[in-house]
Amino acid sequence: MTDAVNGRAVTTPGHKAQDMSERQEAIESMRASLYSSLGGAGKTPFTSSGGDKASAAYLAHCYEQLTRNAESDTASSATGSDTHSDILHPTTRTPPPLSAVTSAALGRILRSSVIDEPQTHVFIFTNPRSGNQQGRNLMNMALHSFRLRDRPDVQVQIYDVTDKESLRDGLHYIHQLQLRQGDRLLKTAFPELFDEHRGIRPSPSVCTAQCRHMRAERRADALGHNGAQVPVCPNGICGSSNAGSTGAWEEWIADATAQLQSELGQISDEDITRRLEQAQDSALKLHVWSAGGDGTVSSTLEALMAYGIDVGRLYFSSIPFGTGNDFADALGWGRSVPGDGVGESMKLLNKMITERLDGYTCKLDIYEVTITTYDGGHVKH
Repeated sequence: MTDAVNGRAVTTPGHKAQDMSERQEAIESMRASLYSSLGGAGKTPFTSSGGDKASAAYLAHCYEQLTRNAESDTASSATGSDTHSDILHPTTRTPPPLSAVTSAALGRILRSSVIDEPQTHVFIFTNPRSGNQQGRNLMNMALHSFRLRDRPDVQVQIYDVTDKESLRDGLHYIHQLQLRQGDRLLKTAFPELFDEHRGIRPSPSVCTAQCRHMRAERRADALGHNGAQVPVCPNGICGSSNAGSTGAWEEWIADATAQLQSELGQISDEDITRRLEQAQDSALKLHVWSAGGDGTVSSTLEALMAYGIDVGRLYFSSIPFGTGNDFADALGWGRSVPGDGVGESMKLLNKMITERLDGYTCKLDIYEVTITTYDGGHVKH
C-alpha cells in the first residue's frame, strides 16, 4: 500500500525546479485558512467558480489545523493517537466547532500582537552518530538556538533526532508555529479588522483586573518612554480572585468575533484574493532540515507526520552528514561536508544555512510504503 503527501524541498540554484501552479495553490490554501479561522465570515467567499460550497468545506477541512486548538493536538500526540492517517487522508478530518476555532485563533492574535518574532525559523534535526559523527559537533555547541548576524530575521534551532525529549521539543515548537502561520496571515492581509481604533479590543470590564495586575510593573516604562507600548492581555481572571470573571473574556471574544465576521463580509472575493496574495511574503516560513544520512531523512519525516505536522507547509532539506547521502546529493548539496560541520566562528554552519535559505524550491513527494515480508523476513518481487 502506498500513499503520498505533498512537501517542498530546497535545492541548489543548479537544481531549479519550480511549478507555476504552486503560487495559486498557496493562495487557495490561505483562502481556506481564512475561511477556517473566521468561521466562514457569515457567507462562503471561498467557493469554486461554480459556487460549489462543498469545495470550500473540503478546503477548510484540509487546512483547519492552522487554527485548531494546540492543547488538544498536543494531548493527542502524547497519548499516541494516530494522526498520521489524518495527514495522508485529510478528507477524513472532522473540523472543530466554529466557535472554538475562532476563539483560539483570535486569542493567539491578540496575545502575540506586540511580540517581535523572526520571519523564518530553521529547525535542524541532527543525528550525532551518523556517518563520521559530524552532527555531534552541532550538539556539542553551547547554543540551542540563535539568530544569524547577517540575516536577523532568521532563527536557527538544533535538535537531536535520536533523543526522544529533544525531538519532541522540536516537533512541538514547529506545531505551535504552524498555528501562528494563519494568525500572521490574517493580521497582515486584513490589518483594519484588528486595528485597536476600530473597537476590536476588550471592554473596560474585561481589562480591569489585568490592568490592575500590570500597572505597577508597566508604569515606569510607560511614563519614561514617549510612545511606549503597554501590552494588555484581556484576561478576566488574571489578578482577580473572582472565578466568575472568566466569563468577561468569553463574552468579549464572542462580540469581537461577530464584529470580525461582519466586517470581513463587506470585503469582496476579489479583494480577499488580492490581499492574501500580497500577504504571502509576510507569512512565517518554516524550514526543517535533517543533518545526517538518508536514514535521518526518513526518521525526521516520519516524526513530523506522526506528530500531526503539515509537511506541505514546510521547506525540507538535508545536510549530508551521513554515509551515503543520496537524498542530499539529489538536491544538489553533495555527498559530504568538509570540516567539522560548524567551522571556525561557525562560519561553515552559517554558510550551509544561508545557501539553503537562498536555494530554489521544488515539489517533493513523500510516500508511506507498507511492505509485508515472507517468513524469515525476505521480500520477493
